[in-house]
This record gives sequence, structure tokens and C-alpha cells, in this order.
Amino acid sequence: MGADDVVMSENPLQYGDKAYAHLGGEGIVNEPNATYGAQSRIKLIRRGLPLGSLSFFLKDSKLNQQELGTILQISPRTMQRYSSNQMLPPIVSEKLLMLNDLYEKAGYILGGGTQNVTNWLRSNVTALGNQRPLDYLDTYEGYNEVMKVLGRLEWGVAS
Repeated sequence: MGADDVVMSENPLQYGDKAYAHLGGEGIVNEPNATYGAQSRIKLIRRGLPLGSLSFFLKDSKLNQQELGTILQISPRTMQRYSSNQMLPPIVSEKLLMLNDLYEKAGYILGGGTQNVTNWLRSNVTALGNQRPLDYLDTYEGYNEVMKVLGRLEWGVAS
């Protein structure tokens, strides 16, 4: 397996010890870290994350509502309309879990914490044709490309 083949870790906790750290932790997500795995994630996606996870991620990542809305493919106004006891739709929940994984991996590889990851996402990256990683995250294929770049950086391959 080469650096180009690295998309996602077999173990999502490889880069951090808290599975839902960027979504508010197990207290907000209402899912224990101990059960973090494919089956748990599928169940969680189908059930939907609580609105608190979206709010926490927005504050933690320091992305603005427009940036996050573009990634999630929902308008900032729609984000504001969710009621506090409402579960997020599965597609939004899945993308938030993917963003959580990206922030965990990028934080480990790039260092410097969440703000450093967000700054990197907003910067032009040579390996992406001088495009911003942030502009790739609205699709699964784009997300995979960003994760591949992070995998190459982790392996020390120029990107």
C-alpha cells in the first residue's frame, strides 16, 4: 500500500482518543466512544446527530456558516431553522462525521490544533491543483482527494 492508497484509517481513533471530539464528544453525540466503529457510525448516521453537534462543530472548527453550509449542502438559513431537539438528517450527520474524521487526521498530521486545520483547508494546496481543500469537501470524491493529500503528507510525500 502506497501513500496514494491511504484514504481513511481502518481505525478512526488512530489520530485521537475521542471519537467525537469535534462534534462535542459523547455527551452531545449521545454515543459512547467505546462503541465507535462502523456499525455504531451507521446507526448514528441513520438516527441523525443532534443539532448540538452541528453547533459545536461550527464553533470548534471556526468555519463560517456559509463555508459549512456549502460542505453540508444546506443554506445557513436552514441551519438556523433546525429546532434544538431535532436530529439532523442522515446526509448532514454523515458529512459531519466525515468532517470530524478529517479534523482528527489533519490535526494529528499538521499539528497546531483546530485553527491550523481550518487555515490549511482555506489555503491553496499544490496537490489539489492550487485549489483550496475546503472547496473539495462538498462531495465524497473531493473528501477522498483531501484525505489522500493528508495521507501523502503523513507519509512524508511532497504534496
